[in-house]
Amino acid sequence: MILSKTTIDNYNAARRCSNKSIVCHAPSVNLNFDQYGNTRACCYNFKHVLGVWPQKSIKEIWLSKELTELRGYIEENNLGGGCIECGKMIEVGNYAGVRAGFFDEFAVSPLQKKLTAVAHSLTKGMVYPKVMEFELTNECNLECIMCNGMFSSSIRKNREKLPAIISPYDDRFIDQLDEFIPHLTDAKFLGGEPFMIEIYLKIWERIAALNPSIRIHITTNGTFLNTRIRKLLEGLRAGIILSIDSVVPETYRAIRIGGNFDKVMENLEYFREYTRRKRTFLSMAVCPITHNWRELPGMLDFCLQRNIALYLNAVFSPVDLSLREQPTEYLEEMISFLRQHPAPSIKGNPQTPKNLSIQAYNDFINQLAGWHQEKLTGQIA
Repeated sequence: MILSKTTIDNYNAARRCSNKSIVCHAPSVNLNFDQYGNTRACCYNFKHVLGVWPQKSIKEIWLSKELTELRGYIEENNLGGGCIECGKMIEVGNYAGVRAGFFDEFAVSPLQKKLTAVAHSLTKGMVYPKVMEFELTNECNLECIMCNGMFSSSIRKNREKLPAIISPYDDRFIDQLDEFIPHLTDAKFLGGEPFMIEIYLKIWERIAALNPSIRIHITTNGTFLNTRIRKLLEGLRAGIILSIDSVVPETYRAIRIGGNFDKVMENLEYFREYTRRKRTFLSMAVCPITHNWRELPGMLDFCLQRNIALYLNAVFSPVDLSLREQPTEYLEEMISFLRQHPAPSIKGNPQTPKNLSIQAYNDFINQLAGWHQEKLTGQIA
């Protein structure tokens, strides 16, 4: 998939970064580590594995020919293969859902990039990644209906009846991070449930010792919070992404199997106070599926009232829950319903939590319209 000039121009018009010369900056700034040791440029790109830890060290992966090749594809606006989902979202105008957009804030101007490369060449140094994404284990206490055993140890054990995934990461991995932590601006922790994962707590302790200015992103289901975690958070600059798919207790319980709605709402207030005090961020990540799409206007209002940024994830599986896989008439009903409940107009700074929520809502309607068009033309994969 090579994006047309018109498609790229339209996307660039919606971007706010210092370098729009390439569609995605992830291969130049980020490393993503998954449960099996596979390392990629981002969590969406399953095709382009850059290396496997511990067969290769973190440094060897960052300097790999595989990463150089991926950068070459991006420079040619080729989003085929592992980047195809971002390409499809760009084509239909779901810019808020495009994973590539999450890396725009880490971009540097072409001149800065060239000067940095020259400086490091003269000093025989290395240009380090700015961001790392950690998905090191699937340890999780919930069995959400749209999730699977790759991201939930509970599902893998109870629903799939499969043996546990043995994470390859150990203290040697943390020791290798020592070289990179001083250069990071951001570190993202996913799961599983991050607050249950022991190696994450150890990495946070190392970050607190080596570079406490790093902006930490923690995607949590909000059910697990104890004294040790609260103490660790005080030494970090952590932003919280609360993964929750409904603010209606009955719907929440139907989706988030094993969750405690009242506890999540209680912890939400703690996160609101913490992120205000730390001057970081609080957002809510929602997976719109067949169970909850009618609640999206209510979720938007919930976030607007609390100054929380709303993000709406595209769900592709399981197919019976995925909105993308529903019949044409079903998609038409959703689009009509959401358009009858429009978001407020964006006013002022587009990067405020309220405006990000509004944009995400509008862009998700664009995504539904794109899936509807795919159905009509028979092009859906």
